Formats: sequence, structure tokens, C-alpha cells
Amino acid sequence: MSGKWPFPGDLPVDRARQVCLEYRRALMQTDPDACEKIDQAAALVGEGWVSSELASETEDDLVTVARAAELVGRSVRWVYKLTEQDPDLIASRRPIRLRLGDVQDAAAWERARRAGRR
Repeated sequence: MSGKWPFPGDLPVDRARQVCLEYRRALMQTDPDACEKIDQAAALVGEGWVSSELASETEDDLVTVARAAELVGRSVRWVYKLTEQDPDLIASRRPIRLRLGDVQDAAAWERARRAGRR
């Protein structure tokens, strides 16, 4: 990779996650055992996004707040804040479930807004 970061609306945490995932892919190819140990350690401290499998959900699926956060690469707190700002996003309660596409749209809008500031 060379030059400027290709996604100008990304937060530093977005960048860090992308870089981390690239290192993880390289480690998985060269030392799968070490990669698995690091994945397990990350999961034990609540960082399951590091090794999460490919998403099988579509934009019309209802997902929990935690899964929505994982799928859009944001925090659970960010998703809860989103539902506070727009309670209509909540499709069902107990547990709260949101339509994945709505959360993806909100994350994309925020990223585009940040990119426009630069």
C-alpha cells in the first residue's frame, strides 16, 4: 500500500482494524497456529471482530445491537447511540433487533459526512 489512505471518511479505529486484519491474513498464511492463539486471546478480552467469520446476514435481516456493531465495524455504544437518535430504527425489542441495512446506511452516511470535512 502506498500513498494516501483510500477511504477518507474512515476514523483512526477503522484504519487500525483494516491494518490489523491485513496482518492477521498474512500471519494465518505463515503461522496458522500462532494466528489461532492470538485469535483466542483476542476473543477472551471481547475483541471477537478480529477473527469473525464472513457475514451471512443480508441488509434485510434483523440483528442484535452487538452483531450490528460487529458487522459495520463500530462499537456497541455507537449502535445504541444511533437508536437513541432514531428510535424508529428498532425493529423489535427484547432483545433489541435492528434491520442491518439501516445500520449500514447510518455508518455509510457518517463516513461520507466525515470525508466531506477534509
